[in-house]
Amino acid sequence: MTDSKSDNYIEIPEEARRVKPDFVIRPTSGVVKEIKQRIKDGNPPYLDPYHTHTKPLPNSKPIYLGEFDLPEKDIKAGRLSPCPCCSPEHPKYGRKGKIAWFPSEHVIRLLGPDCFGKMDKGAHEQAVAEFKREQQREHDVRYLLGNEARLRRAEAALLKGQEMAAAIDALGKDLRHKIYDVMDIPLWPHIKKGMLQRWEQRTEMVGWTGTNKEIDVLIDHARLHGYRLLDPEAKSLANSFSGPIQAFRILNEHANWNDFVIGMTDVDRHNLAVLLNNSRKAADKAREHTEQMRQLISTVSLATLRAWGMHPGCPCPIHVEFNNEKIFVGKTAFITVHSGIPAVLASGDQVPSIDLPDIKVA
Repeated sequence: MTDSKSDNYIEIPEEARRVKPDFVIRPTSGVVKEIKQRIKDGNPPYLDPYHTHTKPLPNSKPIYLGEFDLPEKDIKAGRLSPCPCCSPEHPKYGRKGKIAWFPSEHVIRLLGPDCFGKMDKGAHEQAVAEFKREQQREHDVRYLLGNEARLRRAEAALLKGQEMAAAIDALGKDLRHKIYDVMDIPLWPHIKKGMLQRWEQRTEMVGWTGTNKEIDVLIDHARLHGYRLLDPEAKSLANSFSGPIQAFRILNEHANWNDFVIGMTDVDRHNLAVLLNNSRKAADKAREHTEQMRQLISTVSLATLRAWGMHPGCPCPIHVEFNNEKIFVGKTAFITVHSGIPAVLASGDQVPSIDLPDIKVA
């Protein structure tokens, strides 16, 4: 006959079972950090000096203070932890363990993820919901106060980005007018996929006699970065910065940002954090699109367009010249028109970025 204690049985020391009513008031975040660190270091939860390894008393309800995972090596080896609620002497869980404080008993227990729910489903669900609210509150406060300096710099970066975007909008509009309307060069159909192509003559054998025949084929010449600036249907870049600028302007409306954030309701604080986080994402997209368009006026892109336009196989001949102040275009070098490069773009500086992390969601 097999001894009942031989099947993954865990010997629980009496010290672990000893009730430790040392937490009359809510344990501090420091206590929670201590527990997590000990577990991270490889110490079994059921041996933690703050843990009481007894089943919760009837009507005792938990407040969840934190979650933890056992070290990955222990999980892979099957060295899971027992839970005082439902499996006090046998392996039960490895991930999402709960640090639970029981106010009526003044004790801390380290439990499996949902184990207390088997004893009192309603109290468990209520504790989980409150834990998530506390976690989100902590995430939101950390995001809004911990990144205050970055948040305050965002509006200035966005205003500079919008200035550059407006300059690119104006330059693009003028270039399109000069190329399509003034010089009547049908350029867009030849560049709308971003790849410049040219005709090349090749020899091909035809027929059963293997007769050579000269044919013209379109081949890829070079990729043209920033080509969308010459799209006749190009949309405004500057407008895409307006929403994010308006969102980040709230920081300049509150000199004492700390008091403003702490004084908000949890819902309003979370909504503000989400708004600023989404505005940063929108700003990133606006910056990315602006940078893509700006590439057309780089030395490399203009030189690429110039070389393609001069090639004998170019299907849409175009003459391009440029310096730091002007871009000249025409069908030939003898008749050209020019567009002035705005001063804000002449330096070649990139559109400023916003250095902000993503908000955490509980």
